Amino acid sequence: MITAKNHSLPSLSRLSYLDISGCPKLSSMPLFPYVEKLYLHNSNLRPLERTVSMGMISTASQENPTATESTSSAHSYSSSTLATSFTPLSKFKYLNIVMIEGSDGHVLQSIQHLTALEEFSLSNYNEDGMELEWQALRKLQYLRLYDHPKLTSLPVGLQQATSLRHLEIRNCPSLTTLPEWICEIISLQSLHISNCPNLTSLPALTSLKTLHIRRCPILVESCKNQDWVARIEKLWLDLAPPKEEDSEQTETNKEYELKTRGFTKTFGRCSGPTSQ
Repeated sequence: MITAKNHSLPSLSRLSYLDISGCPKLSSMPLFPYVEKLYLHNSNLRPLERTVSMGMISTASQENPTATESTSSAHSYSSSTLATSFTPLSKFKYLNIVMIEGSDGHVLQSIQHLTALEEFSLSNYNEDGMELEWQALRKLQYLRLYDHPKLTSLPVGLQQATSLRHLEIRNCPSLTTLPEWICEIISLQSLHISNCPNLTSLPALTSLKTLHIRRCPILVESCKNQDWVARIEKLWLDLAPPKEEDSEQTETNKEYELKTRGFTKTFGRCSGPTSQ
């Protein structure tokens, strides 16, 4: 457990990758001027929030040193020291968080200040809302949402993440639909959905190049007759049959084919255009 004050810890200027797991009593972290990837699993998120706040102070002090002196002092930092050294997490590109059960999701608000972030994975989030200032994450391209039992819809602000290319949703049993506004994210090219048994339909995501659906039987049935689905270049629709079905019926479901518009899409496999 790290117990020293942040300003007395080394800055670890050569560190680019950090994995912290199973540290629920973590109280502080060093400053990370060059860290690009951080895995924070089942650990206290408050130190990350404080480090991000220090980065905000550093940035503000560089823009207006006199206006931020008092705020910097409150954190036991000299704004001039930060300004002349580095900005914490300024190179931060990848963040993977597995939240401790029962932890306060408010801490996630600090993530919106990680403006260099390109990939964000969040697991075990146990609240419905997830409202961040997504528009500040101008470089975010990959978003993964895993194990969110109360998530009923995607956060509204996500439509402002205009650079998003890949979205993966897994183990979200309360999710029933995806909002129509997701179609406005024209940069979105890849969508993976797994173990969302109550998800019933998708809007027409015509910009998609890859669609992977696994263990979402209702959603697969809904997609069968969708023309826009048939036109997707890489399609994988895996229909997981109920356990009570016999082996013969199971094999039938696995080989169920959707043939339309010159394409053959096989549940569990994907093939290219059929020959004319």
